[in-house]
Order: sequence, then C-alpha cells, then structure tokens
Amino acid sequence: LAHPDIIPFPGRPAAAVPQETGPLVLIVSADLAVSQQWAEELQAQGFGTRSAASVESALQWLQSTPADVCLVGPLSATDSTSTLEAAIAKHGWATQLVWMPETPADALT
Repeated sequence: LAHPDIIPFPGRPAAAVPQETGPLVLIVSADLAVSQQWAEELQAQGFGTRSAASVESALQWLQSTPADVCLVGPLSATDSTSTLEAAIAKHGWATQLVWMPETPADALT
C-alpha cells in the first residue's frame, strides 16, 4: 500500500516537502556525533544541512547539489582537506571551505 503522504489518494494532495530557507551547509566528518551536533545547531539557526562521512561522499554531494559552505571536521586517516579543496577549485564551485580540526562544544555559537 502506498503511504498517503508520498502518493496522494484521489482528492488529497501530497504532503508538502519542507523547504530549506537558509544557506546549505555540507558537514564532512568521520565522527557521526560531531556531524549530528553541528547539524542540529545549524538547523536551529535556519541553515539547511547535509552530512558526508568522507571526502569522497562530500564530492558526490557537491556534484549533484552545490553547497554554500562545506564545514569539515575530524576526518579519517585516508581523507584530506586538500583533496576536497582541490576538487572545489577544479570544478569552480562557489563553496566556501571551513576546516574545524578541533570541536569545542561552543564552536558554532
């Protein structure tokens, strides 16, 4: 059976998809807790967020949906901010790269 909010029943419109009102921030971090914390704080301030656990995932997101800001936190040993920075420059994306190697609790407030 179809979910009524995905496929409308006759005479009933589908549920509206929430629109993000603020700039889109792509959070790149191998640390899931950091990503979740930053996403919650940014969303509370009106930003749209997406998360990627690796540089490769981030590049896939950026190719399909350019972000205004790419916030980079702790990465795995195989990932590098320079790889991400080079790809952003190569493609000419207008994405600002912000690297936050330390993650204090009040970093975004």
